[in-house]
This record gives sequence, C-alpha cells and structure tokens, in this order.
Amino acid sequence: QMRKPDGDFGTQNMYEHAIATMALCEFYGMTKDNKLSRDKLIPTACQLAVDFIIKAQHPAGGWRYLPGQAGDTSVTGWQIQALRSAHLAGIAVPQETILKATAFLDSVQTGQTVLGSAYRYTDRETSTPATTAAGLLCRQYLGWDQKDPALVAGIEELNKRPPPAYEPGENSRLDIYSLYYATQVIHNFGGPNWHKFWNPKMRDLLLKTQVGLGHAQNGGSWDPSTDPNDSTARVGGRLVTTCLALLTLEVYYRYSPLYKNESVAEPKEEPKNKQEDKKPPDPPKPPKPAVPDEKEAARALDLALAPLAAAVEFNSKGQYDKATKKYDKAIEDLKNVVAKYPDSEEAKKARAELKNLTEQFEKVYKERPNTDGGKQAAELLKKLAKGD
Repeated sequence: QMRKPDGDFGTQNMYEHAIATMALCEFYGMTKDNKLSRDKLIPTACQLAVDFIIKAQHPAGGWRYLPGQAGDTSVTGWQIQALRSAHLAGIAVPQETILKATAFLDSVQTGQTVLGSAYRYTDRETSTPATTAAGLLCRQYLGWDQKDPALVAGIEELNKRPPPAYEPGENSRLDIYSLYYATQVIHNFGGPNWHKFWNPKMRDLLLKTQVGLGHAQNGGSWDPSTDPNDSTARVGGRLVTTCLALLTLEVYYRYSPLYKNESVAEPKEEPKNKQEDKKPPDPPKPPKPAVPDEKEAARALDLALAPLAAAVEFNSKGQYDKATKKYDKAIEDLKNVVAKYPDSEEAKKARAELKNLTEQFEKVYKERPNTDGGKQAAELLKKLAKGD
C-alpha cells in the first residue's frame, strides 16, 4: 500500500521504489486483480508508482538514489525495468521519459570497438561488466534492433565473461548482480548462444551454489559473495543475493525473448525415420519487398529527438550554453533524417520538429534579444535556416 498520495512507497531510495513498482505492475499484469486494499484499485496504484518514477527523473534522463539526482546506470536500469513492466501491464509511460532515458544512456556509453557496446556507472567512471549488462538491457527495452552493431558487439563482450564453472567454497566468484543483468540481455537476444552456451552455465552454477536444505538456518538460499568489492553482497547480503539468484533462474518464466524470430524452447531434433520420410521442401517464396530503411529511419529519428528531451530552455546564463549544444546536435540530426529519408513518415515528423524549434527560438529572440539566451537563440535560428 502506498504510504504517500504522490505514489511514493516511502522507501529509502529509488532502487527500492523501482523494485516495488515492478512487483505491483507484474502482479496486476498477470492477475488483472482489481483489489489492492479495501479502498484502492491496483491500476491507480500502478499509475501513481510510475508517475513517481517519472517525476524523479533527472533532467538529463537518469535516476539515482533520491528523486532529481543526476543518474547512474545501476539505479536507472531498475527504473527502466519498472517502466517496462508498467508498459506491459497497460500503464501509460510518456514518450518524453523514454527519450530522456535514451539521452542518459548516450552520455554513459562507451566501447572499445563499437560505441554503445559498453556502459559506465556515470559519465566520469569506467565501464564494468555489471554496468555494461545493465546498459544493454535498457537499450533492448528502449527499442534497439536485434542486429544493432553495438548490441551485437556488447553481447560478444558479455560472452567473454560467462558464468564460471562451479568450484566448492568459491563463493567470491558469484557476481550475482552482473549475472542477473547479463542473463536477461542474452535471453532477450535468444538463439543458440542462449540455449547451448549461456543458460546451461548459468543454471548449473546457481543450482550448485544453492545452500542445501540440510542447513536449517540458510537452507535454500545463496551465500553472498565474499569479495569485499562486491557492493551487492556487502549491502544486500543473503536476502538480496537469494532474490537475484531466483530472478535470474526465472528469466524464461517471466519474459519471452524480445525478438520474435527466436524461440524460448530448445530446438528439437526429429527422429531419423521421420526425417527420412519427409517430403522435399517447397521452393522458397520470394521475399516481400521491405519498406526501404524503415527501421533505420525510425532509429535515426529517435536519436535525433533524444537531445531535445534533455535540453532546457534559455532561462539563465548557467543553462543556455549546455542547452545550446544539445539543440545544435538535435537540429543537425533532424536535418540528416530529412535528407536521408525524405519520403518517410519520420522525415515528416522531423520537419514538424524543426518547425517547432524555429517558432520556439523566434519567441525567445523576440522577447529578450539582448540577453545571453536571446543571442544563442539567434545563432540556432541561423542553423535552422541554413540549407533551407
């Protein structure tokens, strides 16, 4: 039950709020049960919890421990999972929130070979397996295509650090936080890599490291890692380690792969006698002509709009410089969408957005032409007019 009317569960930080929101939205999505308490409806409670996440988002697109703090990839990952659960349950999530989250991920992405294949904790940190897996999962939920080069390269990097083989007494090797995120990423991607490589290793490791039921106090749980640098084990202890282990094992019960051309089940081989009796396959039908660059155009438009969601208006000298850089990038990218995909629906949307920006900057310049913001608006108007 909500402790506050604004949707806040009264938890200590946004980690806890996101996890509570996930549980609530998944419960409603599975049961459609309208009763949360005698006087509250679950759809209302779900929407309130989601609204609190939306309000807590930092202007640059991320989330951290407290509402309004500049984001980190770990806390942001849980908020995006919660918003995904809400969306699947039919709870409204504004497009602006998604675009701002995309802009945050852009600010922390990195990669040795492909930009976006690895992710840092914040824009001042280095990437780790855990933050990379969290960033890639967010990208999948925010719409990256299965063949996106950054996603493919990121999964290749995750495969270089698979779940380790079990060794008795080596609990320090159970990096459960990384395993939780990486397992979701690879399961979402699907295919033989999931069925034959990752899942067997993950499943065997977790089943073998579970404490036996002969231990009265801790039977059925998982020992937290003994690595002093593992903050999940240090702060969350046995309870959080056990919860994440169970969620990792349940990944194929809770979710279907995101990409519909892959199956959750292992591919089954037919008996040899059946194979021998099979008729020759029909000749393949010619493929239907695809809409040229449809997915590429949509992705390009999303990337062009992302900086706008993170930009702010020219309300003070401290804001206009940072905002101008984001507007400048957005204008350039929107014009590229129009030039590269001139007849697409995305080009139509890009032209409308460029018109809106022109009107916005004309208003700023007209109202305060001699201010810093007015001068920057004039420069952006020149960029908007260039090439038209």
